[in-house]
Amino acid sequence: METDIDLILPVYNPDEGWELTVVSKYKELEVLWKHADIHLYVVNDGSARGFEKVVTDYIRQNIPEVHILSYSINHGKGFALRKAVSACNSDYILYTDHDFPYTLDSMSRVLEMLQRGVDVVVSTRDKAYYDCLPFSRRLISRFVRGCNRYLLRMNYSDTQAGLKGFNRKGRFVFLSTCIDTYLFDLEFVYKACHHPALVIGEIPVKLREAVCFPVFGIETYWKELLQVCISSRDEKFKQRR
Repeated sequence: METDIDLILPVYNPDEGWELTVVSKYKELEVLWKHADIHLYVVNDGSARGFEKVVTDYIRQNIPEVHILSYSINHGKGFALRKAVSACNSDYILYTDHDFPYTLDSMSRVLEMLQRGVDVVVSTRDKAYYDCLPFSRRLISRFVRGCNRYLLRMNYSDTQAGLKGFNRKGRFVFLSTCIDTYLFDLEFVYKACHHPALVIGEIPVKLREAVCFPVFGIETYWKELLQVCISSRDEKFKQRR
């Protein structure tokens, strides 16, 4: 019996040739997950480049069943993922970045945990991952992990790894998030951790070689962290009522 899996790739202004990586990694997953029916969702988050007709034609020719969702204004990764998740119908949903930064073995381990009955799988990164980050991102990532652990009192402090999976129960919680940009992951994991009916699992993942990371400003992190704190305060107030 085949397993239905929705795989989501949010994309914004990708580098030239990104479609080659998407197709090649998808084909590798088809071989690796031979008993799975993989439904690919590519979300164009208001890109100004990278979605020319020749690019989308190449993807469609090689993955005929692909779903390419597009809109003209950039909203952020969280918005893009909710756009796709709302259209998903499979029992299991995984999302990662379009350059497939984590090994396929890491993705397989996420899927295996979902198949064992875990509702939401959170991936965690090791020292080798942080050694690959630009200094500013490494510093901010450590800061966010500290806030998660000590300010938000979360059991899972590493919320920002760009690979996660969830089932239909987890999908419901994911669609309840509202942050559109970077810290949507934090909001999702926070809500999942505080949902009494969800089983959360954590699994270490490994980075592929030669993966590059963009640099973000501290203002983005701080603004969104405040939004999560306000959201958590409001939810606790509702629960007391």
